[in-house]
Amino acid sequence: MVKPIQKLFLPASLIGGLLALILGQQMLGLVEIPESFSKFSNVLIAPIMAALLFGVTINRKKVVGYLDYICVEQGIYGMQMAVGAALGALLAMLWPGLPKGWGTMGVFAFQGGHGNVGAAGQTYENLGIPENLSVGMVLATFGLIMAMLVGMIVVNIGVRKGWTKFVKDAQKQPDWYYGGVLPEEKRSSIGSTVTSSIGINHLALQGGWLLAAVYAGRLLIKAVGLVWPGVSVLPTVIQGILGGAIIWNLAKAVKLDRYIDVKTIKHVSGFLLEVVVLTAMATLDIELISTYIVPIVIYTAICCALTLAMSLGFCKLFCKEEWFEKQHTAFSLL
Repeated sequence: MVKPIQKLFLPASLIGGLLALILGQQMLGLVEIPESFSKFSNVLIAPIMAALLFGVTINRKKVVGYLDYICVEQGIYGMQMAVGAALGALLAMLWPGLPKGWGTMGVFAFQGGHGNVGAAGQTYENLGIPENLSVGMVLATFGLIMAMLVGMIVVNIGVRKGWTKFVKDAQKQPDWYYGGVLPEEKRSSIGSTVTSSIGINHLALQGGWLLAAVYAGRLLIKAVGLVWPGVSVLPTVIQGILGGAIIWNLAKAVKLDRYIDVKTIKHVSGFLLEVVVLTAMATLDIELISTYIVPIVIYTAICCALTLAMSLGFCKLFCKEEWFEKQHTAFSLL
């Protein structure tokens, strides 16, 4: 039972959240899920997004090399947004109880996964539509499963037809690839200390950079709000992104980037993302999901089919190099 689940590459936080949901008050009632779980995404999404900007440098050669892929990916993004919104509105006519704007959750779920859903869901919660978080989490889970199942089939077909550039034979991965303890030679560090622990704990310093980024983003929003009050409605995810860009580039400008270990920051962000996914899954609205599972499945199936068709067709047509690898990357945004 465990082996097939491992090969779906479902995150441990997703599985843990589902177990908590099953054992919690909404189902078996064996454990009590804290009420605070539903608020974790609102707090943690800002430092998670801020971490994305640390270590980012623009490489012109890479941008040019992947410009064709970027155009394909953005086309898929636009399709998922437009078709998703229209499909959501259409299905809402047949199931009137669906939350307002639920169709737009697909693009967040498919493009960014559970973490992105947490950010979008928090925005909808501020707008008085908290149900969209539950819908988005289910869409992200369905999208992940479809991307893995359909993706594996497409890869096997591509290998047989000779479309792949780097892989010529479908190789079986070792057991440790799917889970468990890594062999000694495959283990790597999660970061490097940049200061003596006598002065400051390394993890505390890297966490401090993230908190500084969130604070900088908040200050910027407040400052702009003095001139343009409309920015006050922007979600905390924007504060994180803006703050991350400010602090990282400022640190580089004044030569303080040597105190930043990007690898550690990425791992801290990854841990926070796991917490967001687990708590969001554990607090899914079971009644809402069970009532509207049919339109959610229809929505996922249609978006999956269109994404597969666009990624295959456009990558083969427009991408001169590594078209199949780029297609697989584009389709994985589901």
